[in-house]
Amino acid sequence: MLTKALMKKAMQGETDPKQLEFYVTVEYYSHKKHATDNVDINNLFPPIKHGVPVKPGGVPKAKGSPAASKPASKKEERGILENVRDWWKDFDFWDWGESSGTIKKDKPPTVQKPDGRSPAIVKGEKPTSTCICKEQYKDLIWGGKVSCEFRKKVVKMSQTLGLPQQNLEGANWLMAVMALETGRSFDPTIGTFKSNQDDNRKGGYVGLIQFGRDASIDLGVKRSALIKMTAEKQLDYVEKHFLQKRFRGKLNTKTDLYLAVNYPNACGRGTEKNYVVYDSTKAAYDDNPMFKRESNEYYIDKRGKKQYYEGRAGKSYVWEFEEAINDYYNEGKAVKTTTFTCQNVQASTATAKDLVTYHIYSDGKIEKHIPKIIKEENKKKYKYIYHDKEGSFHEMGTYNIIPTQMVGGKTGTMVNLINFDKVNKTYKKGVYQYTFNVDSPRKYVNEKTLASLFGAMLEVNYNDISCNGFSHSDGSSRPSVSHINGKNGDFKYLRKDKRLMFGDGTSLDISANPGMLDDVRQNKWNSALYKFGWKSMLGWSYKRNGKVHYLNHLPKNTKNHHHHLHLQGYNPNYKEIKE
Repeated sequence: MLTKALMKKAMQGETDPKQLEFYVTVEYYSHKKHATDNVDINNLFPPIKHGVPVKPGGVPKAKGSPAASKPASKKEERGILENVRDWWKDFDFWDWGESSGTIKKDKPPTVQKPDGRSPAIVKGEKPTSTCICKEQYKDLIWGGKVSCEFRKKVVKMSQTLGLPQQNLEGANWLMAVMALETGRSFDPTIGTFKSNQDDNRKGGYVGLIQFGRDASIDLGVKRSALIKMTAEKQLDYVEKHFLQKRFRGKLNTKTDLYLAVNYPNACGRGTEKNYVVYDSTKAAYDDNPMFKRESNEYYIDKRGKKQYYEGRAGKSYVWEFEEAINDYYNEGKAVKTTTFTCQNVQASTATAKDLVTYHIYSDGKIEKHIPKIIKEENKKKYKYIYHDKEGSFHEMGTYNIIPTQMVGGKTGTMVNLINFDKVNKTYKKGVYQYTFNVDSPRKYVNEKTLASLFGAMLEVNYNDISCNGFSHSDGSSRPSVSHINGKNGDFKYLRKDKRLMFGDGTSLDISANPGMLDDVRQNKWNSALYKFGWKSMLGWSYKRNGKVHYLNHLPKNTKNHHHHLHLQGYNPNYKEIKE
């Protein structure tokens, strides 16, 4: 029942006193809370104009402000200022304590040291200038040969391709392949096409992976266009080459990655050392002498230089390709960049003053801060910041939101989705790190669940998290019906070998292969996901020494969940704060 006092109280914050808006929270068994939608109620009492009330001279301690989080003063400790009782929590009150004292005119102001998790403290952090290449890509092999932008794109490409991410392994594979193909130059114009730029001729190769006529046709680009591109732009076509359907699930080793360039039909045979890639009946055999590594395929001349026989019968085996790519891989370790001329990327100064910002805390709490005024260019952008248990914060990025009609909701009811392809797939700062991929066409996540995912990943700091998808761009989840609006997601089970898996058939079946399951890490991951909002999960049991075990928060087996973990029941510790 709404009393007259409550009605008058509500009027104080309304711009239209004719109609009042109420937000109701119901607390029931075990202190669980449920919040309703806002309810508009016509005002029973006509507004009365009053003079402007005079507020006490002190400064109000707004909830969540630095003043509210500061330690108690000596006067408060001695009882000079009364403690405020719980029943005052619904009213405004003022910090009115006074004391006499002196101050010198040249006395500098006291600066409060940041403490606690107040969003206001986050806004007060002094922005720092950093170089992304120096912090994240400095260990990329052959990095001294290319630009910061090139290094950045190669790392991003390795994530898209689902290559190993720990210590930039997959990105290093790509660099080794391009070093070999360009003779260590990384020159996008290098190759035999340069001397005769006729797109119709069969011969002639160009660029970072020596695109030939057939390869360029497959990619829908002419060699005459490739040769005019910068190295950074040409990387788009390198990625497009590896993303072809014929290579799906086959890029398992650096040898496979190179075979996808040199002889695509052999890609996927990278672990079969004695597999014959081609023999002397193919022109490629004599055209690629670096793969002639058997003693009868070369000789040492008088000057001690290795020379290769031509026209002889012979074969090129996978092990010879493996040795060659490893040579370039190891050589590249000494050619990492030591000077960082990339543009300094200043930590974003956009805060809750002009940008909607999610603050994610290590204790599981999530706050969405909505500023009073949002810049026009920021109206469809959300920023994410993680606060670790030591009090430091980590910027997870700023991403475009996609307002989408809620599946199952009334017309006009929208949800905000974010494209996973745009989200940083790897992060590292001190001991806090993650690496993940999205192995599904359902690549859209809800704005709020993205915050929870960041929190869970930085809780466990794993580099082999593979997501099997959330929702499609329209909020649906066809053919599934349980992943709508970007809230419920699927993840592969974690493996003992810590491999980041990608591709069809790469999900670990813990029913058939329980020994491959890293149950210790999986239990921590389940608990982290639960902590940050997913209160229900579907999965499968596993066996150890003949005994059946259930993973954390999985009390029973659910049909068809022996190869992935399903998250549902999303109910995070969430608060929305309007400035």
